[in-house]
Amino acid sequence: MFGFNTPFFSAGHLGDMGLVAEVRKPAYDSSSRLLEKTRYRANLRSDSSSRIGVALMPLDSRIGIAWDRRQDVDAGIVWVVPVLSDSWNFEALGLAAMLHSAISDDAWYPRKLQRAESLLGIVSSRLRYSLSNSDLGMTIIASGGTNIRAGYLVGWSINTANGPWGLLFRAIYSSSYFHSAEGRRLKVPIGGKFGLRFKPGMGLQFSMDYNAGLERAFLNPWRFTDKGSVGLGWNFSELRFFLSSDWKYAFSRKYEKDVIRRIKLKIDWDRKFYSFGLSGVVEPYEGWYVKLEGEVPVTDLWKLGAFMKLHETTGAFLLDFRIKGAWKIGDSQFIMLVHVRDLVRDWHHGPSAAGDLKVNLRWIRKLGKDR
Repeated sequence: MFGFNTPFFSAGHLGDMGLVAEVRKPAYDSSSRLLEKTRYRANLRSDSSSRIGVALMPLDSRIGIAWDRRQDVDAGIVWVVPVLSDSWNFEALGLAAMLHSAISDDAWYPRKLQRAESLLGIVSSRLRYSLSNSDLGMTIIASGGTNIRAGYLVGWSINTANGPWGLLFRAIYSSSYFHSAEGRRLKVPIGGKFGLRFKPGMGLQFSMDYNAGLERAFLNPWRFTDKGSVGLGWNFSELRFFLSSDWKYAFSRKYEKDVIRRIKLKIDWDRKFYSFGLSGVVEPYEGWYVKLEGEVPVTDLWKLGAFMKLHETTGAFLLDFRIKGAWKIGDSQFIMLVHVRDLVRDWHHGPSAAGDLKVNLRWIRKLGKDR
């Protein structure tokens, strides 16, 4: 794999931001991307070939053209930002994608929303208005294709930040045959999310998220679904701890047994260039894990990080181990990573499954000097 980034050009394992990311993931529980500039950046630390492409973004990304190849999808994207001021921002984006494979299920009761092999076209726009501490936005997306019925989505977003307080609200409404840039219909076409944060530099930390919507059901036209999370912690400057839980179906499907999806405790300690963390997760009916991680500078040029993770899945106790070293010389950086997974169960005379052993070498060079 490779990656290359300049202020106006990126190539490699591309990651999207802004409107182009919202078009790809417009679901009711996704991020609004309201405050992000629409652009692509190559992930220079990725070793995955799941995405690859090139993007040209001149004029501080106010104009962009990109080719993005993902699993089973080849997409060409063009966007323009004709209005950009302190208060108003207007963007328009067009996408043409080739869906190489169909998604369907041969069972009598389909488990997956179907997708035909087709040429998919999407046009979208977003208008944002900024106040002193708030941003309001509206997104409109229309989709259609040679073997895909036309559909549309309308989304509304509000972001507010005032000191340690943060508030997020997003809601969407979409037609039955709307498709995202991944070529998928939305399982929950009508829904919204609400998020509240209180995170000062010291003292009490608090977060709460709630997502709710109407999803398509086979026997009933619509079914209410909801999920969310709540977290509470404390920041002692160098030492921080945070306890959180994720849940679903608190006010819907009341007879489901798996209301609590996850309980997580995270403890972090940082001092200058030294950091250590201890985290634990319990997932009812799924398993649990405990992870110890840390990062220390060995010399002025060497930095070493590692983690050890003990987890339980389907009654088996497994151990993961990873060590990462980074060596900086001038404008270059060499990174070495060794990741060992599922020790004991999958290791007899060596790794027995793909992904049990990963050795990764990377070289990153910064071109040009900081001004």
